[in-house]
Amino acid sequence: MARSRPEVVFPPLPLDRRGGLSIPSQVYLALRRGILDGRIPAGARLPASRELAGALGVARQGVVAAYERLVAEGFVESRVGSGTRVATGIAVSPTTARTAARRRPRLSSAARRVGRLPLQLSPWRGPLRPLRTGTPALDVAPLTLWGRLLRSACLRARPSALDYGDALGLPELRRAIAERLYRARAIACGAEQVVITASAQQALDLVARLLVQPGDPVWFEEPGYSGARGAWTAAGARLVPVPVDGEGIAVAVGARRAPRARLAYVTPSHQFPTGVTMGLDRRLALLDWARRAGAFVVEDDYDSEFVYEGRPLAALFGLAEDSRVVYVGTFSKALFPALRLGFLVLPAELVEPCRALRHFGDGFPPTLIQQAAARLLAEGHFDRHLRRAIRVCRERRDALVAAVRRRLPPGYKIEPPQAGLHAVLWLPRGMDDRGAAQAAAEAGVETIAVSAFARRRLARGGLVLGFAAFPPREIERAVERLAEALRRAGAG
Repeated sequence: MARSRPEVVFPPLPLDRRGGLSIPSQVYLALRRGILDGRIPAGARLPASRELAGALGVARQGVVAAYERLVAEGFVESRVGSGTRVATGIAVSPTTARTAARRRPRLSSAARRVGRLPLQLSPWRGPLRPLRTGTPALDVAPLTLWGRLLRSACLRARPSALDYGDALGLPELRRAIAERLYRARAIACGAEQVVITASAQQALDLVARLLVQPGDPVWFEEPGYSGARGAWTAAGARLVPVPVDGEGIAVAVGARRAPRARLAYVTPSHQFPTGVTMGLDRRLALLDWARRAGAFVVEDDYDSEFVYEGRPLAALFGLAEDSRVVYVGTFSKALFPALRLGFLVLPAELVEPCRALRHFGDGFPPTLIQQAAARLLAEGHFDRHLRRAIRVCRERRDALVAAVRRRLPPGYKIEPPQAGLHAVLWLPRGMDDRGAAQAAAEAGVETIAVSAFARRRLARGGLVLGFAAFPPREIERAVERLAEALRRAGAG
């Protein structure tokens, strides 16, 4: 760039000519950055627009547009006869890339706590790979039907439907959920106790903010769901790991470790990740402890719709007689995660406090989506879709179990889960499941080590295998690759 007269500042303006941000925007941002960090001092005269455009090899109109924007925002002043000069009185923050890199934002204690947690089930993990956990049968999602219901909700919407809504959700959807829960899960609740959320995760976050004070002891299944761990951790809870055996959470152990815990978080219908179903005796023992301790039980029923043999046991919420259970449900597994629709069922005394929390959070859930979902349930479409999805997932579950038993030696154990969308492959004793998961990933198969969901050493390692999203033929190929990876990992 040519040298200018001494009083004129020619700032360095590196331009990216490959597309993306426009040239006027690049000139504007570079000049603004130079002014704010002091490299272009107050009162300095900028080159004439024609002169700067020539030096940069760009159209003069682009520089004129950048100058006009800087004038409008008060960064520079333009007067006839004196040219364009940097305004005086602008707060300057001298900095360099090195000092900027050293500077760290001051985070809240909640952000620092959850920032230290590993993300076993990240909200987004890139392209779908077999045998990913947590993904339902997306290929049978009722998109045509959903599109029709959503279009109808939009076309029929009155102006009132486009205004702000109830913080707890649309009354029609809350009523439809309450009616279905009574039929399917023996939960007797009023529509006023149902809270619509964006997901089960948002429901857990609401419950944590509603019930947990920093330092409160919370029973947590060991191993247990990392999403719930994050919600309780963000609220400042002191997590008390309680082991899971063949009957579910070991209530007696929890009562010894933290007899006056604030709450217990459980996944009784299909424990995550082991797949165990909590027996009736254990359910009653848990409720009895909660009653005596004055504690709440948070029942996460995340995939209870998928039952392959017999009928599911009654939900804890339906067994409790003294309103100590908070029930968490979601449509992400039965329909598809992109729907972003879940719900809570609360004891009556928690409804209004939850309304206040929700009001100052996201305000209210999206009304038109709720209207479409209410029709999906009330007109029987959801139940028909669910019957089909269960048939598909049962076939895929059986394909996974058969392929594992056919391709892996007896030291590896897998049982067909009675419910849910994943199974656990238990490894030979002494085999490192995290190393096995890494070997599987290198072979293009996505699994999660069971030990990744535990804070203490487990007696036996395992791999969590999702089957719902993959046709039998794809499952067979994935298990073939997995078996070869495990043979290599075991030999190593």
